[in-house]
Amino acid sequence: MTPLVAILVVSLVFYVVIPGIGAFGVRRRWRRFRASIVEASTFPRISYSLIHRSGSDPITALFLGALESIQGDSMVWLQSEGLTIAADMTGCEIFVLEGADPEPEETPPIRTTWERLGSLPAGTRVLVAGVLDTSGPHPLLRSAPDQPLLTLFYDGPERSLLRRSVWSGRQRNEYWNSVTPGSLVFGSL
Repeated sequence: MTPLVAILVVSLVFYVVIPGIGAFGVRRRWRRFRASIVEASTFPRISYSLIHRSGSDPITALFLGALESIQGDSMVWLQSEGLTIAADMTGCEIFVLEGADPEPEETPPIRTTWERLGSLPAGTRVLVAGVLDTSGPHPLLRSAPDQPLLTLFYDGPERSLLRRSVWSGRQRNEYWNSVTPGSLVFGSL
């Protein structure tokens, strides 16, 4: 292999292939977020009648309300219109949507984990979708093996939440992702 071909192959791998693989991963992650938000909008909203329905089989449901308090390391209490439920945030991926109106230059929601989120004030608006378990003493939203808990803390009106989440739920530049800087450094060497 000639030096020119070797340089072209290394450049292609480190400047195109590796950032491209990262871009597809980023695109898939945000596509999954948007699909989860749209799917969650079709779930039944948690209400007093849904919690006290006949049968105690867990169902997938949606809760829109506010953070009431945090208990321990992974339990939160949520309230909406006189209804209070708990949610288990263990291993949960959290999204934080800032701003009230979608704009073309709006940044995507902040993606983090419960362990890294830090403190939140009471009254923070939240959307939580997951398995509603009413078999215990308190209604509990939790993850299931095939249904991770979707948690989105947000600002702004509830009526435009779906539109804002779908609009902003994408990376501005998919090719600039977590693997791109390392790939560029190694490609330069």
